[in-house]
Amino acid sequence: MKMNKNIAVAVLAAVLVVIILVTDRAVNRPAPEVISAYPTNPQAIAENYIPSPNIPTQRSIRENNEEIPSMNISTHVVNGQFPTLHITSSYNPFEVERDFWHNGTLSLTNHIDAFENVDIRIRGRGNSTWLFGEEKRPLRLRFEAPQSFLGSEYIARDWVLIANHFDLTLMRTYLAFYLASLLDGMDWTATAHFVHLYINGEYMGVYQVSDERDIQPGRMQLIFDEDPSVSEYLFELDNSAVNNGTEGVDFFFADDMPYDIRYPRNDRLSPEHVEYMRNFVEDVTEVLRSRDFEAISAVMDIPSFIDFYLVQELFKNIDVGFNSVFMQVRGQGENRRLYWGPVWDFDRSTGNMYYWYTYEHLHAAVRNHFMRYLIATPEIFDLIAQRWAEIADNQVLQMITRIQYYAYNYQNEFDRNFERFPVWETIPQWMTQMIPPHLHEIDNWYGQVEHLLEWFEGRIWWMNQMFIEQDELKEWWMDYLEDSM
Repeated sequence: MKMNKNIAVAVLAAVLVVIILVTDRAVNRPAPEVISAYPTNPQAIAENYIPSPNIPTQRSIRENNEEIPSMNISTHVVNGQFPTLHITSSYNPFEVERDFWHNGTLSLTNHIDAFENVDIRIRGRGNSTWLFGEEKRPLRLRFEAPQSFLGSEYIARDWVLIANHFDLTLMRTYLAFYLASLLDGMDWTATAHFVHLYINGEYMGVYQVSDERDIQPGRMQLIFDEDPSVSEYLFELDNSAVNNGTEGVDFFFADDMPYDIRYPRNDRLSPEHVEYMRNFVEDVTEVLRSRDFEAISAVMDIPSFIDFYLVQELFKNIDVGFNSVFMQVRGQGENRRLYWGPVWDFDRSTGNMYYWYTYEHLHAAVRNHFMRYLIATPEIFDLIAQRWAEIADNQVLQMITRIQYYAYNYQNEFDRNFERFPVWETIPQWMTQMIPPHLHEIDNWYGQVEHLLEWFEGRIWWMNQMFIEQDELKEWWMDYLEDSM
């Protein structure tokens, strides 16, 4: 009987896929009064749990503008326009090898801390964004000496320029950083500023300037020691490490997952450090599998996990199962713990991928094996639900207000990016391969932002059902996770 039931549910899920492909936007479908079934594979596009028609419809941003408070996004913005960076170099950084450092100069205009022709070094960065975004690629900048940049209260040499080329709102990663910065569970979140970028006089669109993930004052604080059991670490769940690194030298496998050690690095990172981290992660994995709250609390910092998880789950970040999941090992002796963060890389989130684009379903806890064990631990689930209830009407709404503010006050600034890259006219290959077809049809930045607001509205509603209002929904997902482990 169990096998027949599974087959029936799978058939139902397949039928729902066809329905969704025809209607494109399941958001507009009327909701059934009763949850009859769930997909056997929640990672599929099929939707069974459909939102209530009683969800209030998002009014247009301009109709809502009277509700948007005066918000000083940055005390350093001049004349209501983004700052502008001018890179001059004998090379076009988009046309050389990604890892090739070369010299140039940087000027900053339209900013109260403007400067001219400061010496820098430049190289590419990123993985898929570098590979497929040939016309607008992410970059890394290094000043000759540490300095304040875009109003930072600390000095640093390395900064990153995030292209956000695969995100037609240009805002998803920025918003994840912003929300994470409002939460106090993680010790550090990268800053983010929108700028216009020129390279050798050619306009290259709107970029996001953010901190590099460095260990230094003003950023993360970790201690290095030659003794691997004393040293602290920054590491990343990173599938690309297999192609970019050497196993046992700068990355390792634990529980069949690849982890890239980001600190310590280079000459400081010994084979003994790598082996220590492999054993540490494997030991922590076994503890997480136990779902013993006391044991987990002895090896992992719970508050940093909860805030990290909620940002990932709210955004339905595609990468959460295989890339850009940063963690730290900190403390000594009995105080040594696994900490989560910083958050990173959200361009493929919040419905901006041709699969998993709807706002329903548990996502991060299904896609990430650590999160699967943790949310299935009853005490941790209860803490997650309590934290979601705290932030849903506070920090999350602050993030929504920031979206509205940018859309109402800076539309012309963002529109310049799409005058330079009119993707809706050409539909580049990356757009057809990554972005769901219904987003192709929204042919302007402002419309993309309105769609993002609608998506968040639905996602917040679904997470309220999961963590606050619907015991039946929680129980179904807990059963699903139990069966998948």
